[in-house]
Amino acid sequence: MLIKRYTRLTTIWWILAGLIISGMLPIQGLASPEGRPLLLIKIRDIDQVLTDLETLMPSGEGTAVASQTGMIKGMLQGTDWIDPTRSVVAGMAYDGQTTTWAVFVPFQKPNENFQGAYGAIAGEDYYVLGFPPSPDMTLHDTQRDFLVQEARRSSKAGIIVEVAAHDLLRQAEPQIEAAMQGMAANAGAGTPQAPFTPEEMQRTVRDFMKTLAQVQTLRVGLDADPETLQLLLDVKGMPESYLAGLLTDQKRDGRLAGYQPNYPMQFRSRAYNVPGVLQMLGASFGQMYRKMGFDFDELAEIAKGVTGEMAGGMAFDQDGMTFEMVYVLHDSVNGDAYLTNVYLPWLESYNRRMAALWEGQTGRSIDALYERMPDTNVAGQKVIGVRTRFPAMSPAGSQMPLNAGLQEYQTRMTAVDGLVLVASSDAAIARMIAMVADLQATTAQGPLATFSMDLGAYLRGIQELMPSSGPAVDIPDDIGSLAMQADMHGGELTTRTRINVRDIQQVAGLFANLSAAGNAQPAGTPSATASETVAEAGEAVTTVPDVRDTAAYWMDRGGLLSAYGNYQGAVRSYQKALELAPQLPEAYFQQGVAYGELGHFDAAIDAISRAIDRMPTNGAYFYGRARVYLLAGDEELAMKDFMEAGFLGNEDARSYLKHAGVDWD
Repeated sequence: MLIKRYTRLTTIWWILAGLIISGMLPIQGLASPEGRPLLLIKIRDIDQVLTDLETLMPSGEGTAVASQTGMIKGMLQGTDWIDPTRSVVAGMAYDGQTTTWAVFVPFQKPNENFQGAYGAIAGEDYYVLGFPPSPDMTLHDTQRDFLVQEARRSSKAGIIVEVAAHDLLRQAEPQIEAAMQGMAANAGAGTPQAPFTPEEMQRTVRDFMKTLAQVQTLRVGLDADPETLQLLLDVKGMPESYLAGLLTDQKRDGRLAGYQPNYPMQFRSRAYNVPGVLQMLGASFGQMYRKMGFDFDELAEIAKGVTGEMAGGMAFDQDGMTFEMVYVLHDSVNGDAYLTNVYLPWLESYNRRMAALWEGQTGRSIDALYERMPDTNVAGQKVIGVRTRFPAMSPAGSQMPLNAGLQEYQTRMTAVDGLVLVASSDAAIARMIAMVADLQATTAQGPLATFSMDLGAYLRGIQELMPSSGPAVDIPDDIGSLAMQADMHGGELTTRTRINVRDIQQVAGLFANLSAAGNAQPAGTPSATASETVAEAGEAVTTVPDVRDTAAYWMDRGGLLSAYGNYQGAVRSYQKALELAPQLPEAYFQQGVAYGELGHFDAAIDAISRAIDRMPTNGAYFYGRARVYLLAGDEELAMKDFMEAGFLGNEDARSYLKHAGVDWD
């Protein structure tokens, strides 16, 4: 794409590198008799993945990444021969002693050099190879058929790793048991300072393995492009297992569809088996968490009163934390009795345990963490008040004592018509009572659960809560948001998390500026103000003023601002470069790129055209202008520039034309 946005995708790199360099593993070929591997890796359009790796990394690291991806392309003997419409598939089988791998590579034209280099088995339009290459590799029909079908199956993400957890644990049971026995043998090696003894760790691992054995498939995926990152995590339970029962949508009618809180962080869920989920968490990790003062089984008992449907929001500011939440109770539960006899006693007991735990860890006493506040009456409803304290947030690496800077928040709660209303103030409770009075029961629809976060508001709130430790970061309003959603169906949980790449870059840039400003502050001089530290949102300061009279300085500055998503600042920096070097084509081109990111297409086309006038043989400039024409809706002019860029040798343009089915040779 013309608009290059950068991010650190180390996950993609390591998954891809692991696939390519897996020849270092002691493997011979697929051995799973039913054809489906215990571990499956799929890469959709491997050439595009490699391109994304190059374009998504910060500009300062682009050369190194291009070198790495170039090495991978070299190992693959190029990528233009690989079929982009089918996935590269790598499968692993395990027989309890050895792991075996096979990689399926679909091609649109044969590559004899690749086949010879890896001793690959050739099919009609694919190669299958093992690592390390072996002339004795065999491939059963069921295995081949599975790989062929899986390569054609549409993929939910650019990269997917899928583990058949139940089958893998079953086959690895002897090795796991041997490891457990080793833990038991070393039980005497525990020290009084260790949080968990080897025996406790052994029991925790065994408990977790019992839960994992109920997982039929665990799937992790990542989609990345210059616009958005999306992470998927899916869990499918074994048929008839307790887990599969939990991961089944209850389809219970809802009551909160019309409730819309207005907070930077918002969350909601439909009805689900809350006690069952908590019991499973307790069965998996209860041993460990009980030692930390948190009892899942105890919480599961409390959760029997709620349906799981809830909605709410939260914010952080200079006054602390503000929030509101609504929980739906089961029809048989009396709200007032639930708050007085169930929830409040648990909350008081939990806070006592936490206070004792912290005192034991630090050797210092801590003020009471829990205190009942006077009840009030709001809109005819009795409202219960609780004050809770917790240690203040402290900057990383600080030695702030646990007792220092205790922060507190108040919780107000009441029960209204089968709902529990919880908020940080009586004013919020009053507003909520008015809102819920108009709610009507509706048919269950939409995702099971959603969560969204305004990143800018969240970061500003956290910054205000933390004790001052240096110059503040000037956080802009338009950083964007993070969104998550989860759903359950047929014994499977699916989750999706999305975030804009530019938002990640802005956050990284802001904190990089803060770090740079702190490191550059001369000893004995007063601290810089926020406006001096960050002149513009995401715009880095410099401590070397004598180089500002060079075009190179402003080009570098523009590149840095673009990487952090500050395209307005980038436009101004490139204009400074042009004032110092009016004939510099790269300055015009990069200024056009920044204009394009801002959606100023006429200005972008004008700037890139000026670059072309000064360097008419640069295919990248034609390709960039073609992309802007596409964004502006002029496909005819875009295609002309793509053709010209292709004739000039630009590989991006040639790839675009090939995928578009254009015969341009």
